[in-house]
Amino acid sequence: SYPQLLLGGRDKVNLDPYAWGCYNTRKCPIEGGISSLLDPLHNLNVKRYAASRYWRVALVLLVVLPTLTGCWPFSDASPAKTPVSGGQSNPGGGPSGANTGALNIAGETSDPPSLDPALATDSYSLFVIRQLFSGLVTYDNNLKIAPDMAASLPSVSGDGKTYTFTLRKGVRFTDGKEVTAQDFKYSMERATDARLAGSQPASSLPSALYLGDIVGVHEKLDGKATEISGVQAPNTTTLVISIDAPRAYFLSKLTAGPAFVVEKSNVESGAKWIEDPHGTGAFKIDKWVHNQEIALAPNKSYYEGAPQLAGVNIWMGANAQGGLQQYETGGLDVTDVPVGDIDRVSDRNEPMSAELQTVPDLSVTYLAFNLRQKPFDDPKIRQALSLVIDRQKIARVMFQSRVRQAQGFVPPDMGGYKGPAVGETYNVTLARQLIQQSTYKNVASLPRLRLWTSGDSLGPMLKDVFSQTLGIDLEVHEVEWSDFLQGLDSHSYSMFTLAWGADYPDPESFLGTLFRSTSPENHMGYRNPVVDDLLNKAAVEADNAKRMGMYADIESRVLKDYPAVPLYHSVRYMLVKPYVKNFKVTPMGILSLKDVRLAGQK
Repeated sequence: SYPQLLLGGRDKVNLDPYAWGCYNTRKCPIEGGISSLLDPLHNLNVKRYAASRYWRVALVLLVVLPTLTGCWPFSDASPAKTPVSGGQSNPGGGPSGANTGALNIAGETSDPPSLDPALATDSYSLFVIRQLFSGLVTYDNNLKIAPDMAASLPSVSGDGKTYTFTLRKGVRFTDGKEVTAQDFKYSMERATDARLAGSQPASSLPSALYLGDIVGVHEKLDGKATEISGVQAPNTTTLVISIDAPRAYFLSKLTAGPAFVVEKSNVESGAKWIEDPHGTGAFKIDKWVHNQEIALAPNKSYYEGAPQLAGVNIWMGANAQGGLQQYETGGLDVTDVPVGDIDRVSDRNEPMSAELQTVPDLSVTYLAFNLRQKPFDDPKIRQALSLVIDRQKIARVMFQSRVRQAQGFVPPDMGGYKGPAVGETYNVTLARQLIQQSTYKNVASLPRLRLWTSGDSLGPMLKDVFSQTLGIDLEVHEVEWSDFLQGLDSHSYSMFTLAWGADYPDPESFLGTLFRSTSPENHMGYRNPVVDDLLNKAAVEADNAKRMGMYADIESRVLKDYPAVPLYHSVRYMLVKPYVKNFKVTPMGILSLKDVRLAGQK
């Protein structure tokens, strides 16, 4: 009853489903856009967000699929389009001839989903947020934890559960008010206020993931407490944070949005406070033309001194189209490179090749199943669908070997981590047998399969693959990124594609964030008590080598449950003009623009 079609050897006539246009990948949900540039995030993914939820991200100077969490890469990977704003092209001038001295980058088709540090989960939003706000600690360009608004790294108690921070003196919000330890306590308690979740459970808030180790956070989220008992401000410059158990990665979680400081009077000034936020970052919002442009100006009261850039122009909508073309004509100073143009740009005979930065991302793009919905409650169906997806051909044919084939969810460049041995991942015959062994017995008995995407190229490819191998007519729904995130949070999608970018360089940022049963980023509804128990034990293991081995065991168990199919790990290809100095692309994307300067423009 299955069409006897061979998937191999079809590249020459373009009948291979894996030859589907990777030329229209967008955002950090799966690749492209600011999402592709800035994320660590992927969301990427997309971490969201996220960054960092998906690489949610995975946003935005990141990868082709919108990502949750993380940083963000720029510009659409689709064919170039003429910007609507015209104006004479000039380096640093942007699509509409913005002021020389400003850095011009391309965002997405619309506004970031949220610039509230307590709510943002995608890499697009989080990239902008990192320019406007700051926290106690941050990452340097080598992805090492460094003090930010803290004067130094905290002192830690002997039992590893109490962190004492001393704040820098004289750090101010953009309105001139000095930041105190009480402001941090307020900000974290606001981030854990259940009212922020709206109609969603409080456990869906980003703070549940990033601040959940702090004593009293869950009681605050549940409405059983009015403050976080584990966050104390004994004086204006001292902040004491107590966590429930020692965790090697705890400081890394404090680099996320819910730990950023916000000004109470600004937040409580009205619903539109985020249009003019009083942050502590290197930049502030100078102009925001919704869905067209966000212009950032240097924060002259920034504690490290105002950045040297005259500003940052983040172009959206039509002005964000055709990033490579705009880069070549001088409208953009930085852009990601569409897959179809990488060969040309990387050719040594091409002058632009000297401007290309290539960095493997700490991200994973995956196909996810909602285990709450049929037929994905049956593991044999999940395994069958996984086995007909040729991950090698996705990397080699669809993305022309410009991404890395995924064997698991944790990227191969995660320091100190060696993933589990992975068995056979592609076997169409076994997939057909599994469907016959499942509770559904045959394809005809399956409910209609529907896939939700945010506009990436994986949907058409998967539709073709499932049809050719299993005779399944997959229904693909393309949804705008902001709406897509809402659908994820409400668990509406039975099957979806997404990219996740690391919030911090540790396996926990993938395995714990995506597969712990209580994680707000576990959109699959995956629950395995053994995995939960092992995650809890790995989180407090002091021996790092032993901890890495525990995560390998966890990943092996998750892979055998098939809640999702890891497809590929992104590689970031970015062009940076020679006059853009100190522009650092890390495996977690572009973290900050505070040190960037323009010099020697032509």
